[in-house]
Amino acid sequence: MSVVVLYDAFVYGTPLYYMLFFFGGIVIGKLYLKLYSVKQNEETGKLHLNTSILNIVLTLLLLALRFIFGKQILDSFDFQYTSDALYLFFIGLYKSKWKAIVHHLENKLFSNF
Repeated sequence: MSVVVLYDAFVYGTPLYYMLFFFGGIVIGKLYLKLYSVKQNEETGKLHLNTSILNIVLTLLLLALRFIFGKQILDSFDFQYTSDALYLFFIGLYKSKWKAIVHHLENKLFSNF
């Protein structure tokens, strides 16, 4: 994704600081590493992803940021491409979130061998 932002910066004149939104999403997504845990059912061997109430609260806050407050906040700082900035933030967030989930699953799966 960083390469796409660099390409857009050179071809379309998008400011390079938009990459900070992508990396900011990655940093916020690291919270999911602490919020998720994986447990294995000993009888069936199935893995279960467990979350806490903080996951629901964080998800609701991020949804509010995306659909209610995000555009207003960025418009107040005179960002030219507010939708692009929000998309880059959430792409970084989801990349980091899924990386955290895979990390927990791999740790649980390989600890059994």
